[in-house]
Amino acid sequence: MKYENMARSILTVLDRAISVHGNRRPEIGMGDLHPGWHYTKEHYWTEAFWPGQLWLAYDWTGDKKYLEAARVHSPAFAKMLTTPRWLHHDVGFLFLMSSVWDFKLTEDREARDRALRAADILRSRFQWHGRFILAWNPKPGDKEWNRIASGKMIIDSMENISLLYWAARQTGEKAYAEIATEHAATMAKYIIRDDGSTYHCYDFDPVTGVPIGGSTHQGWSAESCWSRGQGWAVHGFCQTYINTGNSLFLESARKLADYVIGNLPEDNVPPWDFSIPPEAPQVKDSSAGAILSAGFLSLSQILEEEKSPDAELYRGFGLKMLDGLKEHCDLTGDPQSQGLLSQGASHAKKGGYWASAMLPYGDYYYFEAVLRASGKSDFIWT
Repeated sequence: MKYENMARSILTVLDRAISVHGNRRPEIGMGDLHPGWHYTKEHYWTEAFWPGQLWLAYDWTGDKKYLEAARVHSPAFAKMLTTPRWLHHDVGFLFLMSSVWDFKLTEDREARDRALRAADILRSRFQWHGRFILAWNPKPGDKEWNRIASGKMIIDSMENISLLYWAARQTGEKAYAEIATEHAATMAKYIIRDDGSTYHCYDFDPVTGVPIGGSTHQGWSAESCWSRGQGWAVHGFCQTYINTGNSLFLESARKLADYVIGNLPEDNVPPWDFSIPPEAPQVKDSSAGAILSAGFLSLSQILEEEKSPDAELYRGFGLKMLDGLKEHCDLTGDPQSQGLLSQGASHAKKGGYWASAMLPYGDYYYFEAVLRASGKSDFIWT
């Protein structure tokens, strides 16, 4: 009952936030001392996490008020597809959390069409020379950005490729799944270090595809381990294993999870980077904890189905992180709060609210982790 009660507390916040958000989609909170949000501009990668929470609520309760609130945002996602040049590797986040959820729960054909068009955009980003999905788009006239973006893959993409597996199942076109699997194999080869930590990004020669080396966009350094990226990897490799049955991806998920176990602090809430030195910002990232908790619980479910004795180990640590978030970061008991978790580090090195605030993706994965802890296992990823 503990986690079911947590889910009910989450619903109380969602009910309050529906009227506050209207047709807007949160980007980041205004800071841990403020209950409100900054909202996204068009095409921003976080836009679907609020509708995604509403779809989770509708799936769990069957209450159509959540369906209706989620559908308010459908026109915005349809509009995004009219300007695909602004979409990049995060197109999976945008349409898994919105259109795939919609089609899964309602069989709405327009939602299915949107998601398939998004999958085509993601598939088109595959770089055949390096065998990876390109992270970002070039910007006309911006030489420095284009130098950074050319030939780069990013760990966040492991959460986006489930859109390609979904498209393969919907259409029967194996190419979607083949590209996702090729990309995941490249990720496993280059983005995961020997000790189970991860690079945030990895660079390849944009012409030849020859590997160059690891880099970071939001971590402390190129050689550090950005905790939210580690979360994307644990969760993403679990879903890729479920979609493929390829043992490489299960072994990768376990290796990544074992690194987290060896570096988790006593309060069970991850720092924003597992490698931060004393001179770095000493802040937590509740969003990393939420993603990792959901990923660990998914890994446990996989191993339980395969009758592995290690299933309980990963479930135990998944619940420890979830309980740590409940104790130190949970906002559901605050009658003014419009979100679920404090202490989310969007971009810790920027400071201010970028280093500690509510984050819509932290909230989405917190809700998912709570539902997984309650026994739910069927989501949008597989």
